[in-house]
Amino acid sequence: MAAGSISGTEFANQANIFFTLSVKYNDTWDLKSSPHNRNEVYLTKRCNIEVAENKQVSTNQKQSSSQTANQSIAEEEDVDVEESDAACLTTTPPPSSSVCQFEYHIVYSASYGVPVLYFNAYTQDGRLLSLDSVWNSVPQHYQDRFQHERWTTLTQQEHPILGRPFFQLHPCHTADLMSKLIPESCSGNYLLSWLSAVGPVVGLKVPLSYVTS
Repeated sequence: MAAGSISGTEFANQANIFFTLSVKYNDTWDLKSSPHNRNEVYLTKRCNIEVAENKQVSTNQKQSSSQTANQSIAEEEDVDVEESDAACLTTTPPPSSSVCQFEYHIVYSASYGVPVLYFNAYTQDGRLLSLDSVWNSVPQHYQDRFQHERWTTLTQQEHPILGRPFFQLHPCHTADLMSKLIPESCSGNYLLSWLSAVGPVVGLKVPLSYVTS
């Protein structure tokens, strides 16, 4: 295997261990098998996240003071998230926000030799969030970090197992990232290390209890 990647068998083994920890700590991850191949497994999780709504400022509502205008722009661009699930990112919700359901899937990519994080986000009435809305839910420091490659970092692709559209954190840089995080001779904590690194980008983090185990 190339540096920073794992085999499908290693992924399946680590997914089973991860699911066992989820049960132990009363987390909400589930382990599922592909309907096409029972040996192909993937992890799923759902949690509710409070997402700030974008504020649109009309042209006839210009502020007379530049200080007020700057404050309005800052409020328009500021998007925080808070969630009800302990294993998801928690921040202070803004005054104007709505609760959305995020559905996360961890699927192995044979092409890249790495796990891939797929997800969808829905409003309370079942509407799928747009790519722009999903990007706005990303914590601001990650938006700043990926601003020049935002649409190659976060894309919409067909789920490789379910065959329907999902958002995806693109795996093209995953092997390089993991080769720096984990020595090539040690892959025992690969899945936990990977999810700890990429999950917070889309509001998901691994509880410390998983790592200490």
